[in-house]
Amino acid sequence: MKRKFAGLFLTFIAIQACVSAPDYSEFGGPGAFNVETESGVWKYPDRKNRRVPWKLFLPVAAATPSPVIIVSPGGGGSRDDPLNYIGEHLASYGFAVFQLQHEGSDVDAFFQAPNPNILMQQIRDSEPRNATLRQQDIQFAVDRIELMSTQEFAGRLNGSRVGLIGFSFGAVTALVSAGMELPESGHSLAEPRLKAVLALSPSARYGIAEPLLTEDAARRAYSNMLVPIFHMRGTEDVTPLTGVTNGIQRELPFRVIDSVDQYLLVLNGAEHPTFGGATVKFPHNPALRAPFDYPDLARHRELIRMAAAVFWRAYLADDQNALQWLTGGGLASELGQSGSFESKTAQH
Repeated sequence: MKRKFAGLFLTFIAIQACVSAPDYSEFGGPGAFNVETESGVWKYPDRKNRRVPWKLFLPVAAATPSPVIIVSPGGGGSRDDPLNYIGEHLASYGFAVFQLQHEGSDVDAFFQAPNPNILMQQIRDSEPRNATLRQQDIQFAVDRIELMSTQEFAGRLNGSRVGLIGFSFGAVTALVSAGMELPESGHSLAEPRLKAVLALSPSARYGIAEPLLTEDAARRAYSNMLVPIFHMRGTEDVTPLTGVTNGIQRELPFRVIDSVDQYLLVLNGAEHPTFGGATVKFPHNPALRAPFDYPDLARHRELIRMAAAVFWRAYLADDQNALQWLTGGGLASELGQSGSFESKTAQH
């Protein structure tokens, strides 16, 4: 009788595990929630009314307040640019996603500049640096989200569970917000309320127009990171205008950071626009503008969506099964020949 009871108990545990652990390999497709959107503009009352336009992707009829993810687009980006693909996807899995627009390095700045070289110089000469302004936008966004979660979005936003995604220059913003030290500040400008960050096509630099850091300089700049970081890059992930001439240069932050848990996804053949959702190369340069596509693009973006959704399940929803799938071979197995995955635990 005892053996029979023990067998039934173990069977019950196994069934419970199957019920509670979804098939994370399916997270590259749409989630269970319908998604609604809303747009607005925040203004800093104490910073000459600097504006931060935003677009919110919000799951419909979620049973509990949704954890929040802020998205910082790349240079020339906006709240409505193709990077929206990641926000809409994550909202279908129960996350509320705010995609921001950063004045001074946004779509308006790119179209107003006579040519890319002049734009880079304008950004380089800005005071304070656009990297600082962007990071302050993140801090202000967290403030506003905390307030919104108690007012107009009470019951729909969980303002105490916030993460950050950045693409390209936005990935620099994400790393600054995670603890990277900027030279003009002399100290970290980290946003301590963040739970984790996801850096899409990052680079070891202080800003979009700044030179790449040496390994020694990067070690100093990233010496006191505060939250887990997931880095993603492609093997063909280059942006010659900003000095990134081979994809492996984007790994330097992952290689030198040792104070937090980290993850690295490398997609074979993926290019810079792969991660930003673009369908056009060089959208701000009429002379170079061209359709963007290649045979593995759809699969690459499916893997990006999958890995991102599982990562945020682990770090914003405290899903330990998701973390185990991520680190225990689930993602690596799903990649097959499409890429590689590795992780590093914090050393101190």
